[in-house]
Amino acid sequence: MNSRFDFDETPLKKDFGSFSLDDISSGSSITSIIKSIFTAGARLTWNDVYKFAYNEDSTYCAILIGQQLFRVSISDGRQIFTNVGENYYDVAYLSKRDEIIVLSDKQITYYNNKLTSIKSIPNQNKLLRLAIINDNLVGISKSQITFIENTEEKPIAIEEWTYLSYCNRLICLGSKTISIINNEYNTIHPDIKYETIKEISCNSKGSKIYILDNKNNITILSEDSDYMEFVINETTGTMQVMPWKDEFYLTLNNYSTISFFNNNGQRVLSKNIKPNSVLRYVPSGFLMFDPQNVIGQNVHFDIVKFTPVDPYDLYTRSCENSMWSEAKKLQEIYNFDSDIFHKFYIQNNELNRRIIDEHLRLIKDKDYVYNFVLNNSSISSDIESALINECLRVKPNDEKLTKIRERLRIFTKLPRTSFLQSEWNEFKNSDIKVTLQNFAKNQKFKDIAIIFQESKEITKSDKDDIISHLSPFIPPSEYECLMPNDVEYFKKKCFEIDDKIGQTDILCQFLKIGSTKFPKELSELYNNSLLFDEFVCNATNLEAVKKLSFNDFINLQDEQKLFIFISDSNNGLEAKNIIEKHCLKICQNNFDGLCTLMSNILSDSPEMFKKSPETDRIKFVSQIIEIFPTKSDLADKILKYSTIILDDTNISVILSSFGYLSEVTKDLLILLKFNNKNSKPKSFKQITDKTIPEFILSAGENLLSSKNLTFDNWSEFTKTSKRVYKDYKKDTEFRNKLKMETFNAMLTLKEWSEIEITNSKEIDICLDFCQKMIKSAKSCSLRDENLSSAVQILGMIPDDMQPPIVKSLFNRFMMYDAFSELDNLITPSIIDTTEDKTKFDFEHFRKKR
Repeated sequence: MNSRFDFDETPLKKDFGSFSLDDISSGSSITSIIKSIFTAGARLTWNDVYKFAYNEDSTYCAILIGQQLFRVSISDGRQIFTNVGENYYDVAYLSKRDEIIVLSDKQITYYNNKLTSIKSIPNQNKLLRLAIINDNLVGISKSQITFIENTEEKPIAIEEWTYLSYCNRLICLGSKTISIINNEYNTIHPDIKYETIKEISCNSKGSKIYILDNKNNITILSEDSDYMEFVINETTGTMQVMPWKDEFYLTLNNYSTISFFNNNGQRVLSKNIKPNSVLRYVPSGFLMFDPQNVIGQNVHFDIVKFTPVDPYDLYTRSCENSMWSEAKKLQEIYNFDSDIFHKFYIQNNELNRRIIDEHLRLIKDKDYVYNFVLNNSSISSDIESALINECLRVKPNDEKLTKIRERLRIFTKLPRTSFLQSEWNEFKNSDIKVTLQNFAKNQKFKDIAIIFQESKEITKSDKDDIISHLSPFIPPSEYECLMPNDVEYFKKKCFEIDDKIGQTDILCQFLKIGSTKFPKELSELYNNSLLFDEFVCNATNLEAVKKLSFNDFINLQDEQKLFIFISDSNNGLEAKNIIEKHCLKICQNNFDGLCTLMSNILSDSPEMFKKSPETDRIKFVSQIIEIFPTKSDLADKILKYSTIILDDTNISVILSSFGYLSEVTKDLLILLKFNNKNSKPKSFKQITDKTIPEFILSAGENLLSSKNLTFDNWSEFTKTSKRVYKDYKKDTEFRNKLKMETFNAMLTLKEWSEIEITNSKEIDICLDFCQKMIKSAKSCSLRDENLSSAVQILGMIPDDMQPPIVKSLFNRFMMYDAFSELDNLITPSIIDTTEDKTKFDFEHFRKKR
């Protein structure tokens, strides 16, 4: 027989009741009864006044204390009580009718389970105690046992007794000897004598009887040996003895110590309790009425329930409380399931390699091992790995274990300062897709990249989904590690970034990464993003910028981009600064676009500088293109395509502003200026390679007919014309026409030294010129400037080429000169209009004049 056991101590009812011992002992009836039972002069104690009984199945108990009757649930402590009106001194519980019976020196009163009084009968037989035996209510007097309800049964004679105890099977009476009345109403007299019996107690089955005498000896009688086998144990100061399980009993001594003994008399456990505590046996253990505090004369009691724990429960409890040595001994003694020990040991200790080797590996319940590994974790990755590998020995190639092992490998690669068990648990048991989403929200991109690389749970579709939901506001460098090696991803994503957030710096960062991975495919797109960034940040036309997306920007012509950049500039210098800082690449990549935009400024309906006069616009364009090394070529092209009317003012501004113009363009401007002498101004666009000859000749004619004709002007005109017209040497017709114009110019300018008559056409020109001179003459004198010029011209015609009219004209000159002798105011025109010059009426001419 093993001596190990334990008990549960459970508060059953707080503040059960409040009583005064003096009030209870003041009743005359109870005092007389006490004196009749105990020795003279005995002092009443709390143990004396607690009258107690329980029903057959031990679910309820009845407690009588003075005039108060209680019915208390032994399982949960629920109670009801009533005041019985006088001092009753015993109580019994009749289970078959669930009734409680109380006894006084006058009457016996019945109460139902609600503690409502049912009936009362007189106490005619001077009964001192009540008992239930064989489910019958009996009363016990000094000399007999009387059947209270079954009157057909004859009373049982008994010897005088000083102490009585009963259970549902027997009644024990004692004084110096003991009498046992069993449930068949037979009386047994064990051959044992005592000096005085202090207390008798029996268990609920009636199989064990414990007798305490006045020498503190305890005798144990067993039903198995007809109550003849007994063991006597000497104790000190024992006041009370009662059963405890089948193999144990307990005592309460004067020092308020409860001692537990096995039936061999060996003490196995002790517990100190408060003085004045009251113990009452119930089949499941015992109840202790625990005094709490004293208010005046009243003592307040709680009810505490003590229940035994069997070896198996003690084994499991030792395991639960980490009493490993005790648990191991119990397991070995009783051959209990060792898995219980190992499971508790694993659960109650921090996992390490030793526990895995010495406990987890020894568990026979492999399903437990499997579930334990799935549902638990350790504080380090090494131990966790060992734990998983141990479980894989049990279930090789298990899908869940393989997944956990993979996740552990991933988790140990995640950037962490240390292995945190809580984080590992969360990661191990999580939905990996949800974990990735949370990592993405918290911008843990390195973690995501590791999972992408290591996890077999994640598909390409899952990866694409995670990447596609990344916030476009996140700097691309932070999630570069997640970007797929796919050029189409970059092409698509860059436009999404612009559409969703419109932040060009992020767009540029993103495409910079892409162009590094795919330089051939994405370099141009990256360069466009840089231009777009400059464009958005620095373009002057804010309204146009707001409406423009990156995709729109890419599809813009260079001149459109440049236009939006500078279109809201206030002047040429401002536009120049913007171009110099932000648009050089655009211009260098497409000078034609720049020329187109600048030509538009120099048009009759410009898109820029609309409110500025033409002269200012000319200056603005010159300021803008001044920054380019090829500004001369640019200026030529811009002017070539411009539609601005080139009057003398504009030409002068152009020549003064565009100091870097090519000589050809300057020459053309000079020709235009000559053309303006006697013609409507033209624009550069009106002058093409095809129209150059015609334009030059027209300019010459206009110069000839203008008041500004000088030898220097004409010399400049002819030199300029030869430089401007590229095909001058090839175009004989043009040269001849220009020669004729020059001939006319020299005639007009009377530059005789520059005139050489070589053909009939020139003779005709000379003759026409002479006629004009004659008509223009102011006098018939050969000293007249015009007549003198005419004579000079005619004299320049070679003799061999002179037509007959030359001689006639010389004769006329002689006639004119003769007339001038008569009157110096007569003009050749007057003479020429007179039909008969011999009858010229000088007198009439003078009068008319």
